[in-house]
Amino acid sequence: MITNRRVLCIKEVEILGLMSTDWQYPFEDFVFPPRVIRNTLNISVKDQGLFHKKDSANQAYVRQIQLQDATTAERACHAIEDAQSVRHQQKLVKQSSLKLLRPQTPF
Repeated sequence: MITNRRVLCIKEVEILGLMSTDWQYPFEDFVFPPRVIRNTLNISVKDQGLFHKKDSANQAYVRQIQLQDATTAERACHAIEDAQSVRHQQKLVKQSSLKLLRPQTPF
Protein backbone atom coordinates (compact mmCIF):
# COMPACT_ATOMS: atom_id res chain seq x y z
CA MET A 1 0.00 0.00 0.00
CA ILE A 2 1.25 3.47 -0.86
CA THR A 3 0.05 6.52 1.08
CA ASN A 4 1.01 10.16 0.84
CA ARG A 5 3.67 9.66 3.55
CA ARG A 6 4.92 6.06 3.38
CA VAL A 7 4.97 2.66 1.73
CA LEU A 8 3.68 -0.24 3.79
CA CYS A 9 3.06 -3.94 3.44
CA ILE A 10 -0.18 -5.19 4.94
CA LYS A 11 -0.76 -8.92 5.30
CA GLU A 12 -3.76 -10.93 6.34
CA VAL A 13 -3.32 -13.28 9.28
CA GLU A 14 -4.74 -16.53 7.90
CA ILE A 15 -6.02 -17.99 11.16
CA LEU A 16 -7.86 -14.94 12.43
CA GLY A 17 -8.57 -13.14 9.17
CA LEU A 18 -7.15 -9.91 10.60
CA MET A 19 -4.86 -7.48 8.81
CA SER A 20 -1.43 -6.61 10.19
CA THR A 21 1.38 -4.33 9.05
CA ASP A 22 4.42 -6.39 8.07
CA TRP A 23 6.70 -3.38 7.42
CA GLN A 24 6.51 0.33 6.62
CA TYR A 25 8.92 2.99 5.39
CA PRO A 26 8.30 6.75 5.32
CA PHE A 27 9.50 8.52 2.17
CA GLU A 28 12.11 10.36 4.25
CA ASP A 29 13.85 7.00 4.83
CA PHE A 30 14.31 6.28 1.11
CA VAL A 31 17.99 6.39 0.13
CA PHE A 32 17.61 5.84 -3.64
CA PRO A 33 14.65 5.99 -6.03
CA PRO A 34 12.70 2.72 -6.42
CA ARG A 35 13.76 0.36 -9.24
CA VAL A 36 11.98 -2.38 -11.13
CA ILE A 37 13.64 -5.58 -12.34
CA ARG A 38 11.10 -7.77 -14.14
CA ASN A 39 8.29 -8.22 -11.60
CA THR A 40 10.39 -7.20 -8.57
CA LEU A 41 10.17 -3.74 -7.04
CA ASN A 42 13.36 -2.77 -5.17
CA ILE A 43 13.26 0.03 -2.62
CA SER A 44 16.41 1.23 -0.85
CA VAL A 45 15.75 2.59 2.61
CA LYS A 46 17.72 3.52 5.71
CA ASP A 47 18.41 0.54 7.94
CA GLN A 48 15.83 0.58 10.74
CA GLY A 49 17.76 -1.71 13.06
CA LEU A 50 17.70 -0.94 16.76
CA PHE A 51 21.47 -1.04 17.24
CA HIS A 52 23.86 0.75 14.90
CA LYS A 53 27.62 0.84 14.85
CA LYS A 54 29.09 4.32 14.66
CA ASP A 55 30.64 3.69 11.24
CA SER A 56 27.45 2.17 9.76
CA ALA A 57 25.07 5.07 10.38
CA ASN A 58 24.32 5.52 6.67
CA GLN A 59 23.65 1.88 5.81
CA ALA A 60 20.92 1.19 3.28
CA TYR A 61 18.64 -1.81 3.18
CA VAL A 62 17.13 -3.01 -0.11
CA ARG A 63 13.64 -4.42 0.24
CA GLN A 64 12.70 -6.65 -2.71
CA ILE A 65 8.97 -6.92 -3.30
CA GLN A 66 7.74 -9.64 -5.66
CA LEU A 67 4.62 -8.55 -7.53
CA GLN A 68 2.27 -10.32 -9.95
CA ASP A 69 3.91 -9.09 -13.14
CA ALA A 70 6.22 -6.41 -14.57
CA THR A 71 3.31 -4.06 -15.30
CA THR A 72 2.17 -4.11 -11.67
CA ALA A 73 5.75 -3.49 -10.52
CA GLU A 74 6.09 -0.51 -12.89
CA ARG A 75 2.76 0.92 -11.73
CA ALA A 76 3.82 0.60 -8.08
CA CYS A 77 7.17 2.25 -8.84
CA HIS A 78 5.48 5.19 -10.59
CA ALA A 79 2.95 5.51 -7.76
CA ILE A 80 5.80 5.72 -5.22
CA GLU A 81 7.64 8.32 -7.31
CA ASP A 82 4.46 10.40 -7.70
CA ALA A 83 3.65 10.19 -3.98
CA GLN A 84 7.25 11.18 -3.09
CA SER A 85 7.01 14.18 -5.40
CA VAL A 86 3.71 15.32 -3.88
CA ARG A 87 5.11 14.85 -0.36
CA HIS A 88 8.19 16.91 -1.25
CA GLN A 89 5.99 19.70 -2.65
CA GLN A 90 3.86 19.68 0.52
CA LYS A 91 6.96 20.01 2.69
CA LEU A 92 8.22 22.95 0.59
CA VAL A 93 4.88 24.75 0.88
CA LYS A 94 4.82 24.17 4.64
CA GLN A 95 8.39 25.50 5.00
CA SER A 96 7.62 28.66 3.04
CA SER A 97 4.40 29.28 4.99
CA LEU A 98 6.27 28.85 8.28
CA LYS A 99 8.80 31.46 7.15
CA LEU A 100 5.94 33.87 6.54
CA LEU A 101 4.50 33.28 10.00
CA ARG A 102 7.75 34.01 11.84
CA PRO A 103 8.16 37.63 12.95
CA GLN A 104 10.73 39.50 10.92
CA THR A 105 13.49 41.20 12.89
CA PRO A 106 14.69 44.56 11.56
CA PHE A 107 18.36 44.92 10.80
